[in-house]
Amino acid sequence: MPDNIRKDFPIFQNRPDLVWLDNSSTTQKPECLTKALTDFYANNCSNVYRGEYPLQNTVTRLYEESRAKAAKWFNVSTERLVFTLNATDSLNIAADILSKGLREGDNVVATVLEHNSSLLPFMKNCREHGAEIRYIGVLEDGTLDFDSIENAVDSNTKAAVVTAASNVSGYATPLDRICGFFRQKSIPLVIDATQLAPHGTIDASGLDFEYMCISAHKMYGPTGVGLLISGNCEASNKTARLGGGTVEIVSRTGYIKKNGHEGMEAGTPDAAGIIAFGEVLDYLSSLDLDILWKKESELASAIREKLASLDVRMVPGGDSPLPVISFDPVFMHPSDLARLLGSMGVCVRSGKHCAHLIHDELGFDTTLRVSLGLYNTEDDAEKLIESLIYLKGRYGRVR
Repeated sequence: MPDNIRKDFPIFQNRPDLVWLDNSSTTQKPECLTKALTDFYANNCSNVYRGEYPLQNTVTRLYEESRAKAAKWFNVSTERLVFTLNATDSLNIAADILSKGLREGDNVVATVLEHNSSLLPFMKNCREHGAEIRYIGVLEDGTLDFDSIENAVDSNTKAAVVTAASNVSGYATPLDRICGFFRQKSIPLVIDATQLAPHGTIDASGLDFEYMCISAHKMYGPTGVGLLISGNCEASNKTARLGGGTVEIVSRTGYIKKNGHEGMEAGTPDAAGIIAFGEVLDYLSSLDLDILWKKESELASAIREKLASLDVRMVPGGDSPLPVISFDPVFMHPSDLARLLGSMGVCVRSGKHCAHLIHDELGFDTTLRVSLGLYNTEDDAEKLIESLIYLKGRYGRVR
C-alpha cells in the first residue's frame, strides 16, 4: 500500500531514487498541498477577516474550514484550536502563559525525553524567576521511570511538560496515566504531541491537559503552521501577543482583547499554508491509515532486527515504540555515516536530534536516526541495510 500512495507525492516522481528516512525531521508533501498553495496565490490571495469583499470572505471561509478539519482530526471543538507558526511557537506560548507568577522556590517538571523546543522555554522562564526544573528519568529500557515522577512533584510544582513520543527512541508515553497523575495533583500539563501525531490517532477530548502542541509539517502538511490546542472548552487568550485581529476596542487608555482563538492569532497568518493543511487532512482521511500505520510499525521492526545483526547499539524505546530508530553504529561516527548514506540517496539524521538529555541519560554521545513515514517501503528498508553493510565492510572500524 505505501507503494500506491508514493505516486501522490511529487518528490518521489521527481527523485525516483530518493530514500527518505528522516520523517521525524519533516515529512514529504502530497500533491494536494502544492496544488492548494498554488491555487491560493494564483486565484484567492487575500488576508483573512476584516474585509467586506467576496475574495476576502472566500479566504476566511477556507481558513475556518481548515480549523474545523483540524479540530475534527483531534476531536476537539474549534474554539479550543489556535493556529501558530509551528510546534516550537506553540510550546513557547504555552510555557510563557504557565510561567506567569513563577517565583523562587517553585518548580516545573519535565522528562529527560523532551525535545529542546519543549524544554528550553520552561528552562529559560525558571532561570529568570529563580524557579527550578525537575526531571522525570527513564529506566534502562527507555521507558519513563514513574517512581521518579512521584519524587519530582511537590506542592511548589506549577507546571509540567511531557512529550507524547520521543523523537529519538520512538517511545510512546502512556498519556492516560500521565494525564491522570497530573490531573490528580492539579498541575497544568503541556503535551508535546509533535512526534505522535503522524503515527496514530490522538483523541484530545479524552485527555486532561492544559495545552497540546503539534506541527503541520510533521503530518505531511506545510512548514510554518502549528497547532496549540487548549484543554479547556475555549482557547486561553492569556498570551501577551497582541496586534491586528486580537482586540475588540483600542482607546488612548487601553484595549479590550477578544476571547478564544481570535485573541491569540495576532497579525496576518499563513493563510495559504493553513488552507493547504486542510487539504492534506482531507487527503489523509481518504487513506486507510490503520493499515499504513501498521505497515510502518512492521517495517520498523524489520529494520531493528537487521540492525541488530550489524552489532549496532540502539537507543531503547520500550516494547512497542513508534517507527523511530536511533543507534550508535559503533563502526563509524554517526555524522560520517549519515554523510556517506546521503551520497547514496539514503536520507537519515545524525546528532542529538535536539534531544540532548535522553542521549546523556542513556550514555550516548550522538546517534544515527531512521524515521519512517506512510510512503516508506520494503525497498527503502533494503536500500538502507544494504548501504550500511557495504559501508561497514569498506570503511568500518571499531571506534
